[in-house]
Amino acid sequence: MLHNSCWDGHDNAMRVQETGYGFRSDRYEWTDEEMIAKIEACLTNAEMAEKLGKISKHMQSCEGPKKAAKLLAGLVE
Repeated sequence: MLHNSCWDGHDNAMRVQETGYGFRSDRYEWTDEEMIAKIEACLTNAEMAEKLGKISKHMQSCEGPKKAAKLLAGLVE
């Protein structure tokens, strides 16, 4: 996953890179070769793919949309 830094995105992008879930990318200061290399790494990095697969399963199992709907419904009542 590539994360473009903007506002609080600067910190978020650094965390994404530090934790191995993607790469930080400057907003304007990158070359075509750097961007291509990062995209290729996202597509071919087995360790990153495994981490992303695990976190995806975890996030889906948390049923966030259902929890959010219940909270919103509770506000309306």
